[in-house]
Amino acid sequence: MKDIGIRCGGLMLLLVSALAFSWLYRLVHVVPRSEGTLGQYGIAAVAFLSASVGLGLVALGYSIHDPVEISDRWRSRL
Repeated sequence: MKDIGIRCGGLMLLLVSALAFSWLYRLVHVVPRSEGTLGQYGIAAVAFLSASVGLGLVALGYSIHDPVEISDRWRSRL
């Protein structure tokens, strides 16, 4: 059940990303064109991060919590 919830959360993030990208497209493609505003950069960041995290959650599901073994080379030496 947890796996389905995580994957559904990923789908919701992908939906947020699609809505943000479509909103950004409508904002940017108006005449006359101008430089990007801080708000447009923020929308782009939200869209990109939502797409990245959403795709990761959909692809991995609950296995995103699986432990990984770090080799001796990359372990910090105290």
